[in-house]
Amino acid sequence: MSVVNGGAEAFRNLANRSRRFAGGDLIVSAVEAAIVDEVPALETGVRAEAMRLPSRGGLNRLVAAQRFQTKTTRRRTAVSFTIRALPTREIRDPRAVNRGRLLHPTYGHKPRVIQNIRPGYFTLPMARGSRMLRTQIQRALIDATRRF
Repeated sequence: MSVVNGGAEAFRNLANRSRRFAGGDLIVSAVEAAIVDEVPALETGVRAEAMRLPSRGGLNRLVAAQRFQTKTTRRRTAVSFTIRALPTREIRDPRAVNRGRLLHPTYGHKPRVIQNIRPGYFTLPMARGSRMLRTQIQRALIDATRRF
C-alpha cells in the first residue's frame, strides 16, 4: 500500500476554493472589480453629454463640472452600485436638469425662471454605458470561472 503525502493538503485547498466559489465570494469580488473599473468611463460619458447642453451663460460647463458620488454595496451574493450627480451652488437640483427643467436666476422683475432644456444629460450616457458594463461583468465572470 502506498501513501501519498500532501494529498490531504491539496484536497483541503480545493475544498476551500470550492467553498469560496460556491459561496459567491470569488464571483462577487470579480463583479465588484469590473464595476469599479468602469465607473470612470460612465462619469466621462456624462460629462461629454453635459457639454452638449446650452453653452450660453456657461450652463454646459457648470453641469459638466459637477461631482459624482459612487456607492458600491457588496452583499454575500450580490453587488449593486449607485452613481449620483451631487448638487452644487449653481445646479441645485441635478434630477430636474436631467428631466430638462432648469431653474435659473434672471435680472429684472422675476427672481428665477424655469427654462426647458434637452433632457437626459445623465440617463442617456448611463444607458449607453450599461451595455459596456454588462460586457465587462460577463468577462469578469468568465475569468473568475477560469481561475477556479
